[in-house]
Amino acid sequence: MSNSYVVSIRLEGPPEDEDDLARDPGTKEGPLIDIVRKAVEGEGLTVEDSGYLPGPKVFPPHFLIGVEIKGDINTERLKNIVQEQWNIKAQEFNDPYIPVDITVQDLDD
Repeated sequence: MSNSYVVSIRLEGPPEDEDDLARDPGTKEGPLIDIVRKAVEGEGLTVEDSGYLPGPKVFPPHFLIGVEIKGDINTERLKNIVQEQWNIKAQEFNDPYIPVDITVQDLDD
């Protein structure tokens, strides 16, 4: 059974280079998708499909990622593991705290 979610990633400040994160709607690959995919796979689940969704044109940037996951995970757990993966990625870039607000919506509810 697959479940569909929207992962919302809203930066709380301006990124050094927004183009490093942004992709056109419908794009199936990119750094934010990589973060979501790694978080999901770390739980032993499989991402069946994912892509950037149209997001609001606001500043600081707000990105939406659609993800279809084979298996069941609640929205709070998905939010937490994406946040953990975001923090790991931030440390890799020598920026231990890149403020971000992550929310998850279950489209199957």
